[in-house]
Amino acid sequence: MKTIFNSEFFPTPAPVIEEMLFGLDLTGKVILEPSAGSGHIVEVCQERGAKQVLAFEELEDLRAILGSKCKVIGEDFLQCRPEQISHVDFIIMNPPFSNADKHILKAYEVAPEGCQIIALCNWETINNSFSRNRRQLEVLIKENGSSINLGPVFTEAERTTGIDIGLIKLIKPVISDQTKFEGFYLDADEEFGGQDGLLPYNEVRDIVMRYIGSLKEFDEFVERANRLDAYIKPVGMGGQIGISLTHRKSTLDKEEFSKELQKKSWEWIIGKLKIKKFVTSQVMNDINKFVEQQTHIPFTQKNIYQMMDMIVQTRGQTMNKAIIEAFDAITSYYHENRYNLPGFKTNKHYLVGEKFIFPYMIKESFHGQPESNWSSDNKMDDINKVLCYLTGRNWDEMLSYHQRISVSNCYVSVEGKTITDAILARLNYREPGRYNHPVSFTTNEALEFIEKFYPDKQYNLFKRPQWGQWCDWDFFEFKCHKKGTVHFKFKDRDVWALFNQRVAEIKGFPLPEKL
Repeated sequence: MKTIFNSEFFPTPAPVIEEMLFGLDLTGKVILEPSAGSGHIVEVCQERGAKQVLAFEELEDLRAILGSKCKVIGEDFLQCRPEQISHVDFIIMNPPFSNADKHILKAYEVAPEGCQIIALCNWETINNSFSRNRRQLEVLIKENGSSINLGPVFTEAERTTGIDIGLIKLIKPVISDQTKFEGFYLDADEEFGGQDGLLPYNEVRDIVMRYIGSLKEFDEFVERANRLDAYIKPVGMGGQIGISLTHRKSTLDKEEFSKELQKKSWEWIIGKLKIKKFVTSQVMNDINKFVEQQTHIPFTQKNIYQMMDMIVQTRGQTMNKAIIEAFDAITSYYHENRYNLPGFKTNKHYLVGEKFIFPYMIKESFHGQPESNWSSDNKMDDINKVLCYLTGRNWDEMLSYHQRISVSNCYVSVEGKTITDAILARLNYREPGRYNHPVSFTTNEALEFIEKFYPDKQYNLFKRPQWGQWCDWDFFEFKCHKKGTVHFKFKDRDVWALFNQRVAEIKGFPLPEKL
């Protein structure tokens, strides 16, 4: 167990918190504290009327303290995913001074549009831009915020330091329209009476009834606590009994419980409907944000079908937006980009090259093997969904980026269909694993499997990724590097050209005569 007092633990002094929050109205707002420590900033935000404070904290001892003050949603903020915080209004942070630039850039990356970011850092982080991260932060401050030198304000803190402290304030601009689901839901008591739809009616009804039943049980849970309190009141113990419901070690009230249950139910429904090919990371962010911002959402069968129909009907718009996001993401890393992001001469700024590079996509595991950086998974998954949309391929039969990186030994793809534990279980060839991930075949086992079940079929054997070696993955070949970059290469030049042609159509600019 890590000690509380490590080299990065510097609780924020009350006068500094006042300076950070000056002029902000936190009443009814949702706040994220990504490096919450023992909760100094959390407490002040709550005193100022915050509706909810979410927190990340790496140290186990401090998480135990925070759990009684706010909702702790994770340990390592650098692994935060946008959908976890798509409903927050402010990110208020005192990140580790040693790599504050990395934490602030991460906050800006995952923050929802319109979110304000208020962060402390070593003033040298701003004043001495010797690294790419610091140069990128410098550009962000110039274009989307401000910074000020507060001076050595930690000299009389709980833990002292004499360095000058900088205060950064950023606002992530609003670019997209308001959530497409606003005003979508119908009356709570409307019922869906038909048998049509992509998912059997009884399964929809079952998940709705489970949701309703769970809320009733929650009410019964509270009522029993009240009855117990009434029984013991005459002997002087009344008003002292409290029963709480916890999820992932965080206490939930009914509203929080309802929201968590709805999000999980939507994920279940989307999985059952097998429409992940329609749902990009942004759509999931929109659903999550909408659920979080509503107080009474009728979760009915009719609304489920209407939501699914809306997602399917707007697939073209969703994919066009994802195409442009993918294009902007790839081209932003060309070597002369204005944002001072890591630049690569392989990447171009006017079209997506046949080869391109993404940073921060991979990391070294405890055993020294390539491991997916969870925070970057959606980037390549969305690109693959776009390519499936353009080519007519089925996303449901493809591996996600995380699954492909996680392959052990090798896996089998027969005529484009991935062989997973679930398929093997149905064929009684092997016991199913805990997860629906590619099976860890040895090469000989894979060949034996093909010969037994798929003779004369076209197949591929995809092996575990190795550092610095090209690997196969559906539309791409890719190569992992220990510095965190992954090189991607289109396998089919026609698919590459099709993607760029669609970008040109949407953006309305001409492509070079020869791609």
